[in-house]
Amino acid sequence: MSSENSSRFITTAWIAIAGTISSSSHASVGDVPSPFRRDVQCMMNVLQKTPRVDQVESGALLDNGWMHPFVQYHYQEQDGRAGTVRFVAQKSNASKDTIQYLALLNGLGTPGGPPPPAFGTAEIAMQWKLQCGVPAIALFV
Repeated sequence: MSSENSSRFITTAWIAIAGTISSSSHASVGDVPSPFRRDVQCMMNVLQKTPRVDQVESGALLDNGWMHPFVQYHYQEQDGRAGTVRFVAQKSNASKDTIQYLALLNGLGTPGGPPPPAFGTAEIAMQWKLQCGVPAIALFV
């Protein structure tokens, strides 16, 4: 990925995370564009069955001329740390016809301290791939 594309991809992802968002309640996909509803509902079903996950939500936001659906959840790590993770649909740079869900996590930790929490993202992404056929990735920034 070129530096320009990488920068645009990260910028778009941050907009998706921090931008104006129309969210729906826990079990609804009403704000999600219809082509994405099946995938988003499946992703939410997986989350609702996942230990240490609660506050499951979905929604969408307008960016770059199309609605980006997202799935968000709150996760409690075994060590007590907790956080909210939002996976936002992004068009793949490799193929504009391919959609993947991206979450950006804070990758900063304290020297000598525990690593930054991943909030179950690897396990959840694997279950989404297996159960829903949805590609998802979390990146530490």
